Amino acid sequence: MIYFIITSDTLVTANTSELFSMEGGPVLIGIMTSLLPVPAATVLPGIAQTFSNGSRVWLYRYDIKWVVLLPYSLGALIILSIFISISYVPSSGVILVMIGIFQFLALLPPYSENLNIQKNELHFFAV
Repeated sequence: MIYFIITSDTLVTANTSELFSMEGGPVLIGIMTSLLPVPAATVLPGIAQTFSNGSRVWLYRYDIKWVVLLPYSLGALIILSIFISISYVPSSGVILVMIGIFQFLALLPPYSENLNIQKNELHFFAV
């Protein structure tokens, strides 16, 4: 039964993300933390979103600004190595609170115009 709930939850949140362009991931993680232990509840939505984002990369591959890929990948690898070195597993309550906080962080205005991907120049360490 739990496999059915996880599969249907993944499909419903994927469709929600596609229709509204938001909220699929946090809803998926929220439901997963109530059904699974925290390590599994954080890995499974990551796997599902990797396939979801990978399919979008394939569909929109001609519209991707590939010049951004190398700096983004380097930054992602640095952050990933930092997170791998930190061995902290929060409780499900902490995860749910953080999901709620992240929704409000998205409403904060950007501090710099350098985050605009439509510009031709890249400013990596601009203040």
